[in-house]
Amino acid sequence: MAIGKNISLNLKENLEENNKILEVLGDYFYNKIFKLQHPSDCKIARFLVCKLEQFCGFGCVMHHISFCLSIAMGTNRTLIFEDDGIKWSYNVRWNDIFEPITNCNYGEDIAPWLPINNYKDISARIDRQLFLDRRSDIPFEVNYQPEVLPKEFSEILFTQHSNPSLWFHGQLIRYIWRESPVTREILEKIEAKIPFVEGPIVGIHVRRTDKFKEAQTRNLDDYFKWTDFWFDIENIKLLPLVKDNKNNLNKTIIQQIPRRIFIATEEPKLVIKEAKKHWNDKYEIFYNKLEAKYGFEEGDPIRYTKDSLLAIMAEIKILVQCQFVVCTFSSNVCRLIYELMQAVQAKDMSEAVQSLDVFYTETWKC
Repeated sequence: MAIGKNISLNLKENLEENNKILEVLGDYFYNKIFKLQHPSDCKIARFLVCKLEQFCGFGCVMHHISFCLSIAMGTNRTLIFEDDGIKWSYNVRWNDIFEPITNCNYGEDIAPWLPINNYKDISARIDRQLFLDRRSDIPFEVNYQPEVLPKEFSEILFTQHSNPSLWFHGQLIRYIWRESPVTREILEKIEAKIPFVEGPIVGIHVRRTDKFKEAQTRNLDDYFKWTDFWFDIENIKLLPLVKDNKNNLNKTIIQQIPRRIFIATEEPKLVIKEAKKHWNDKYEIFYNKLEAKYGFEEGDPIRYTKDSLLAIMAEIKILVQCQFVVCTFSSNVCRLIYELMQAVQAKDMSEAVQSLDVFYTETWKC
């Protein structure tokens, strides 16, 4: 028993040390991106100009930006949004919701030098200003696109994280997701309603509405099977080993972890009603708000309002803080949650998400 206790203690100490290393690496990498994105002189900086996706949802947009940022880092360029992020899916400007992606300005540092074809030495202008097409319009693989890993990080990350390229992508998203002070205040009020300090919470992201066009719709029961399984395992971990009268080691139940879940979905009224009907006696169920409206199909104006954007951002932030999440990797939002968990929780969370359909890859096409 003493040997087992020592092994457990050593494993815990090693895990804590690994987590500390990942936290330090994450902060170092964040500062590295910040420095690249905030050149001392924008007049001589080399830029990668990224067009924000205008025809896809929040998760899709975030993955497109991380695609651009990964290439910008690999080519040692400062990423800047075309038109400073005014033209994208939502009816608010990027800088109204997030911190500017860079301290440089498209109107001052890019636009005055266009069109590039007017210059005699086009190659010199392209060296300063490289325009990147929308990802969906690029017919070939691009160097430094996800899933990649900088060489300077590879050796240490392969010893600290089971999926280094996932960790790297999470750090890219962490930098991109820098909320404006106003946005942060709004989201923190929503997050404060979820009692993370009282114990573990499992997150469920149920994507329906337009999802039937891309992947198989899953029953709510499929999500709860994995939720039940996770809490069952966590309860087993708490059981002490004791010897019975035949000197055999058995587990004795001394306590049960309170079962709390957070449900995020674009159909809150239907999904929450179903969850409460079948699982309310077993789980304490949390959610954002029943009256939230997310739109029911691609192109629905409601899907691209400021309120809808803030609602999905709040739900993603809450899910990222959960100890375990059940979702579908065919959804950009599910993959975004998985990636952000690695950066926000500053430890190896590669086993913390269960997909009900496809395996994880940074981009997915049906």
